[in-house]
Amino acid sequence: MLPVALKPMALSQAQDWDNIAAAGGSRAIQVFYKLWYEDSKLTPEEDRMLRKLFQQYPLGETNFRAWRKQRVRQLFERSVKEHLT
Repeated sequence: MLPVALKPMALSQAQDWDNIAAAGGSRAIQVFYKLWYEDSKLTPEEDRMLRKLFQQYPLGETNFRAWRKQRVRQLFERSVKEHLT
């Protein structure tokens, strides 16, 4: 019974990532990759792009840095996991 209760939350989080990815397009996905996996400094243009997405999809987060480094990455990873199962 517990896995059934958790399933809608996982789907909602996967949908949150899908919405962010659709709004930002492939460029936003590249910027998130650069941030998460290359640990590279973002250009001002890339930072503005992510801030715009943050304004559209804050997901209950008030801290932009936490949103981009943790919250959205968690959504991405859960979405990948959900799509693979």
